[in-house]
Amino acid sequence: MLPGLPQLTPHHEDGKMVCLAGEHKLVFYSSRSGIRDRRLLSSWIAGAAEKIPLIVAPYCESFAPLFAKKQPFYLIAPVLFSPPPDDPRLIASQESLETFINNITADDKFHVHILPQWQELKGVVAGAVAEILKRAAIRLKTIRHFARLWQTNFQTNYPQLRDLPDIRQLRTPPSALVMAGPSLDLKIRELRQLTGAIWCADTALPVLVHYRLFPQVVFSIDAGFASLEHFCGLVAKLPWHKIGLVADPLCQPAILRMPFAKKYTYASSHPLVQEFAVRERPDLTEIKNPSGDVGGLMLAVKAALFPQSPTFIAGYDRGHRRHISHARGTAYFQRGFWRTCRIFNVETYSLKLSQRYGAATS
Repeated sequence: MLPGLPQLTPHHEDGKMVCLAGEHKLVFYSSRSGIRDRRLLSSWIAGAAEKIPLIVAPYCESFAPLFAKKQPFYLIAPVLFSPPPDDPRLIASQESLETFINNITADDKFHVHILPQWQELKGVVAGAVAEILKRAAIRLKTIRHFARLWQTNFQTNYPQLRDLPDIRQLRTPPSALVMAGPSLDLKIRELRQLTGAIWCADTALPVLVHYRLFPQVVFSIDAGFASLEHFCGLVAKLPWHKIGLVADPLCQPAILRMPFAKKYTYASSHPLVQEFAVRERPDLTEIKNPSGDVGGLMLAVKAALFPQSPTFIAGYDRGHRRHISHARGTAYFQRGFWRTCRIFNVETYSLKLSQRYGAATS
C-alpha cells in the first residue's frame, strides 16, 4: 500500500478487475478495457513534451508493453493485478516510492494523469500525488539549504571520521528504539518496564534522562546548530552513564566532540561520504535512509545489524498530533510550546532557526 492513496482491495468479478475502497466499488479493467486503457496511457506518454507523464492506475498485464519501450514516464500503481516488471518507472511499494522521490531533480516537471475509473475518488488520488511531489520539493529545498553546511561539517569531522569505529561494533540488539514524537509521552511506563539496551534519537534524550532512562547509544543526524539544544545540561552525564553516539558523517561537529563513552559512524548515501568510504573507509557499513530523518536512520541501522531481533518502538509518529510535533520535555517542545506567548511563538522560533542556519551557510 502506498501512503496517502486510497486503500484498495482487489479481486476479479465476472472477468473484470475490481477494487473495493470502503463504500466505493471501482471497476478498472476487463480483457478489452485493459488494452483500451493501455492505448490511452500510450497517447499520454507519446504526447508528452517538456513534462514527464505521472500516471496513477492499478497495474495489469496489458500495461507490460509500455515498459518495453524506453520512454520517460512513471506509473504509480496502488494495486497490482498481475506480477509487475522490474522497472524503476513502476512505483508500487514504499521502497520504490522513496526511490522515486529521492531521484527527482530540480529540472523535472510532471504532468499528472488519473484514469477516469477512479470516479469520485479522483480528488483523494490527486491530493495524494500532490503530497508526494511536495515531499520531493521539500527534499530539494533541504539539499539547497544545507549543501554548503554539509561540506563544512564533513571537512571539520574528517579527522575523527578516519578512526571512528563502524556501527557493527554495536554488539547488543536494542530492546527499544525511542524517537521524540508526541506519542512518546504515552510510552514512558512501558519503556520503564523493559530490560535491555535502548537506542534513542538525540531529540528524545532529554525526555529519557528526565525519567532516568539512560540509552546505550544516541543517534544524531542533523547538520545544524539547533541539534546542540538536545544536549543542553546533559553533557556531563554522557560519560558517567556510558552513553555512546552513532553519528552521521555530516552531523554537527560540536556533537562529535562531546565526551560520549563510545562513538560510531557509518557510510551514508551522500556523495562526499561515499567517496570517503571508497577511498579511505571501505569497512564502513552502508546505510540507506530514504526518509532522511533520525528515526529512519535508527530503523535502518537496526534492520542492518539485528534484523530478527524484536524491538519496541516509541515516538515514531512522522507527523503532528494536535499541532504538537515533539514530546514534552524535548528542546523543540520547550522552545515552541512551553514558553509560548504572543511574542515568542512557533513562528518566531522557526525564524530564529532559519536566521541561524542562514548565517552558518552564507
